[in-house]
Amino acid sequence: MAATTAPDTPAHTVDAFHRGRFWLVQPSQGGHRAGMDAMMLAAAVPSGFSGRLADFGAGAGAAALAVLSRCPAARAVLVERSAEMAGFAAATLSHPGNAHLGDRASVLTADVTLTGR
Repeated sequence: MAATTAPDTPAHTVDAFHRGRFWLVQPSQGGHRAGMDAMMLAAAVPSGFSGRLADFGAGAGAAALAVLSRCPAARAVLVERSAEMAGFAAATLSHPGNAHLGDRASVLTADVTLTGR
């Protein structure tokens, strides 16, 4: 389903995940589109998890949002080095279908491979 969430968001789709428990705004071409890899990663987090997690290489945020949709006390930071994909993650968090998750997540644009020099 194509949609526009912001005038400056590149061509994208808005896709339901976890039977509509959250929505992902992701590039329609190019970039990384979420799939089973993110869902399998999220499934490794116990359902009772109540801490804070960091999703490094978050893309549009699929893995982190999958955890948040199952773990109501969890919080997440979506860390992404690509400014374009961080923009998709921010659009994902601001999507109306994610209002129940957005206050427990934030996006950080950063390259965690830098040495700090």
